[in-house]
Amino acid sequence: MWYLSAATLAALPASLTVKVHKERQVPSIYGLKDLPGKKVITWSDYVTRLRSYRVTADGFKWDADTDEDMLFEALQSPEYAALALDKTVVLRHAWLSPDCSIYPVGDVFAKTDIAIAFPHDVPDALAGQISASILRIQP
Repeated sequence: MWYLSAATLAALPASLTVKVHKERQVPSIYGLKDLPGKKVITWSDYVTRLRSYRVTADGFKWDADTDEDMLFEALQSPEYAALALDKTVVLRHAWLSPDCSIYPVGDVFAKTDIAIAFPHDVPDALAGQISASILRIQP
């Protein structure tokens, strides 16, 4: 399962489901309950899910790493107050942020099942071990 989470942005506007916001403003996003009425950006596939939480978000494609980078760049613009994405993605960007400007906020509020495909030449035993490992680390 992938988890959606929230993040806060410290120096610029930023982005679960992940949220991020600007430090140059008084922080106003601490979790999902703070998103209604805010300008949110997300992956286009998450727009409907966020709507169920009364959050209106602009959805963008996320087909490649460059699209992911674009989502975080858009968060840096004054147009957006938050970004909702997978928790692991937000945490990675927060960890790698050169200016320490991205901070995850709030709790996980949605879980999504995922599947992993292996090339035909991967031994069944290895695929089984990977699947078992993933299941063990799930909360």
